[in-house]
Amino acid sequence: MNIVEKVSAFKLQTRALQDLQAGDVAGATQKLKSAVTRLLNQGEVELAGTMQKEVENLEQSGQLSSEGQKTIKFGTRKTVRLSDLDLPKE
Repeated sequence: MNIVEKVSAFKLQTRALQDLQAGDVAGATQKLKSAVTRLLNQGEVELAGTMQKEVENLEQSGQLSSEGQKTIKFGTRKTVRLSDLDLPKE
């Protein structure tokens, strides 16, 4: 189930960035909040903390910091490794 949670967090942050580009700040904020919860459940405390700061930025200013956006984009990608997605061989 851990793999599913990692992929889910990655997809949520990806959709959040897409929402933000489309001008849907509320949708982006909600998706990032959900991703924070999933990351915390996985033990990714540092990445979840960074993402939580960006949630606060979104709520206050309607935008992400450039550093936070990069961290979210690439940090979450690192949690989902290709080897995690390999199916077991029968």
